Amino acid sequence: MHCHPLVVLLALGLGAAAVHAGDVDGEGAASSAGGRRLRRNPDRRQMQDVLVEDDAQDTEAGESIVVADFGDAGTTTDAPLGGQNLCKTIIAIDGFHRKLLQPPDDAGLVDLGLSDIDLLGDGNATSSYEDVTIPYEDDPSQQIDTDEEFVCELDDGKTLPLQGTREQLAEMRTLLNNGTLVSAQSSVVADRIGGSVSDGEDGEFAIAASAPEAVALPPGSIQLIHNEEDDVSRRRRLNRYNGDKRFLIVIVKDKDGRVIPEKANVVSNKWFGTSGDPVNMARGFKECSFNKFRATWNYGNALNSNQKSKLSAKGVIEVTIPIRITTSTQEQIRYAAVVAVQQKLQMMLPGPFDHVVFLVKKCHEVGTTCAWAAYAYVKHWLSLFVEDNWKYAAVQMHEIGHNLNMAHSGGLDRKTYTDHTCLMGNPLWEDNVGRMCFNPVKAFQINKANGWYNPSQVQTWNSGTTEGATWSGRLLGVARGGNNPHNHPIVLKLETGGRADWFIGYNHAVGPNSDTVQGRNRVTVYKVAGGDGLHYSHSHLKAILRANQRGTINNWRNTGKNLYIQVKTVSASASAGYADVTITFGQSTPPPTPKPTPMPTKMPSPPPTPIPTMQPTPSPSKAPSTSPSKAPSTSPTIKTPDPTSPPSRSPSASPSDAPTTAMPSKAPSQAPSPAPTGLPSSNPSLSPTLTTSPSSSLSPSVDPTAKPTTAPPTARPTARPTNQCGNGICDASESSSSCPADCITRTFTATNSNGGRSSSGQMWTVKAKRSVKVQAVQVVGKSNARSRCMVFTRRGSYRGHARNQGSWTNLVDRWVNMRSGRTVSLGSFNRLVALKAGETQAFYVHCTQGMLYARGNNEGARYSGNNAMDLQQGIGTRGFFGKKVRRGKFRGSISYVETR
Repeated sequence: MHCHPLVVLLALGLGAAAVHAGDVDGEGAASSAGGRRLRRNPDRRQMQDVLVEDDAQDTEAGESIVVADFGDAGTTTDAPLGGQNLCKTIIAIDGFHRKLLQPPDDAGLVDLGLSDIDLLGDGNATSSYEDVTIPYEDDPSQQIDTDEEFVCELDDGKTLPLQGTREQLAEMRTLLNNGTLVSAQSSVVADRIGGSVSDGEDGEFAIAASAPEAVALPPGSIQLIHNEEDDVSRRRRLNRYNGDKRFLIVIVKDKDGRVIPEKANVVSNKWFGTSGDPVNMARGFKECSFNKFRATWNYGNALNSNQKSKLSAKGVIEVTIPIRITTSTQEQIRYAAVVAVQQKLQMMLPGPFDHVVFLVKKCHEVGTTCAWAAYAYVKHWLSLFVEDNWKYAAVQMHEIGHNLNMAHSGGLDRKTYTDHTCLMGNPLWEDNVGRMCFNPVKAFQINKANGWYNPSQVQTWNSGTTEGATWSGRLLGVARGGNNPHNHPIVLKLETGGRADWFIGYNHAVGPNSDTVQGRNRVTVYKVAGGDGLHYSHSHLKAILRANQRGTINNWRNTGKNLYIQVKTVSASASAGYADVTITFGQSTPPPTPKPTPMPTKMPSPPPTPIPTMQPTPSPSKAPSTSPSKAPSTSPTIKTPDPTSPPSRSPSASPSDAPTTAMPSKAPSQAPSPAPTGLPSSNPSLSPTLTTSPSSSLSPSVDPTAKPTTAPPTARPTARPTNQCGNGICDASESSSSCPADCITRTFTATNSNGGRSSSGQMWTVKAKRSVKVQAVQVVGKSNARSRCMVFTRRGSYRGHARNQGSWTNLVDRWVNMRSGRTVSLGSFNRLVALKAGETQAFYVHCTQGMLYARGNNEGARYSGNNAMDLQQGIGTRGFFGKKVRRGKFRGSISYVETR
């Protein structure tokens, strides 16, 4: 049997189920009541079956009811039905596995670079030079196996699981990811397998014999069938990323009343923001696409008044399926839900909808595993969520991304979902944290299909295979695609001459991309598995580069020459951030010194006197000594009864009255001798010279004198000695980890802050009494739960900035095990926050599972302190940089070191 060209990809395997002929009115091949008969709609795309009513008592004149065709009833058989039937298409399924709901551990976060956050300032901090090596060809032993599954779409719209050997499914995944197999368009040769009664619960839901349970691949290699796009599919593809997109959200209730607890208006708010939800799918797509992709619940004239009356809230409909989710397979649940919607609205799906989303209470392991949390048909309209995973905007957009023909994006750790710079990696599993967009690979794919950016902002550079080619320019982040008057590229594709190309972008953490977790405000480098970046294909994050770092892709295009990606400057400015990058093929200027010397010398060498002594002595000494005297001479003269007074700052206008023995000459000598005389004269000169010697003494002494000279200090003080671990002072470059002897960590726990109020966010200010460096905070947990916690800081007060994430700098982002009523460490900051005495610093902590704090009464007033700092009352907030809840006192503790 041939599967007709449409293969649909799913993240989980779906089987087939049909409704028993007696369960749904009009679902049999024919019904004697009312003389109903089925007429196939000639539009194969919709696969509609139209019930033509002969009995005027059952319908109004001219009314047509569109229902599902469940197939003819017949005897049950397990034998192959034979023949080589043609699947309309093969559809790929992709989604999230349940195991991914568990957050990575702290070590994993470090490995992924989540501690690699911008320092305070604009991101231009210079680090020591580092050359990051990136292999051009992936190690075959480390190839990542993708996990798509496939279903066969029949001519009547049913989808059946496609079965095959492990090798055959791996081959199909390869064909899918290199762009050869196109989901919902291509097909394969396959054999049908007969069905059997699968549920039979009181005879209420059974698979008819003519509806096979699955479709199997014949032995051997995949026999692919290429189908041309029809006009309808072509129009849908060209408009896939633009315009008003009608969404229908379906709340599914089983026959025993099992259903998600949230009401329809809450669901509508979470998906469309109809009651002001700040982070939702509709807003996310609107911001990331610059209002090109508009998810809407407003169907206009696409539904008639009767159909609109069936809706429970804006964009939401509720249906009841005649089976139990506890005893039914996932494919049965999905199929029954589709049928229920079609019956309620009297139309075949998708009808006028671009996307139909099903929400199911729970997954029960009946005939399959419950390894998934949500899934979607690739390049299709259907998606399905279980439990509460539908609430999270980033997960919503991830699954719709699969509908839009986007594949997953893997990370630096070579795993499938761990590119945390992109929604198609493992997204943010939180209700009000989800402002993320798609990485440059997906942005390229979107734009080449009539997407969201000016064409000049998505560029391709071809180095060729002869060394010497260069590219130099400024990259902007995807969040600035709509604010880019000079059309700087937001995506740069590096052409390889094959189908597995490379991509570069700037991951600017601002606006709709402000919640991106990994590589914030860094240049990111990716590689796509195949398809030239134009089709569904897994991408992988290959490198994250700071300013003054260089990525080296070795053996570029198998030429034996390297490609160098040099990041010159990075600005994280919220309104004007950018990254300046130069790419060179085969030639590179010598890198700077790899690293500075590891440590300064233990003691600074005595600096030379910056300038000679202010004036020469009135007469030269007998002869330059070969080594310094043990003590300085008291006077330049050979012998005087008492030491002379210190020399004046300038030569006196006339010689002194004594101790000359004769009258001085009328005028000083015209110039000093070119060198000191071998021996001093028996008597001092009658008067000093009026001008200074043209040069200083012959040479400085080899060693310093044992005692300081009595001469005045030099005109300029010597430079401050370099920092030294062990000098008892915690210098600016030292920390408690690099020099524990000098930097002693102290922890201050807030007092006068008992209380049990809770919120997910807390803001407060610290005023320093001494110079300190804050290195960590600890909070009091609300409950025993695994929580994602983030710490931010900014100089001065938080007032006027409480809702503006762009004016804060991230210090911590990690998962921690919270303990109810217990103080929990959030880990060390990624940099120390230095405060001088008298300075004020604001801090903001957000933990998804909440923290305890004390009730406040005077925002900004001091409520606790020690000899190093004072804590000032702040606020509790709801949501990530969300609304103020009430005044409050931070209840945790602060770790710091004192500095000079």
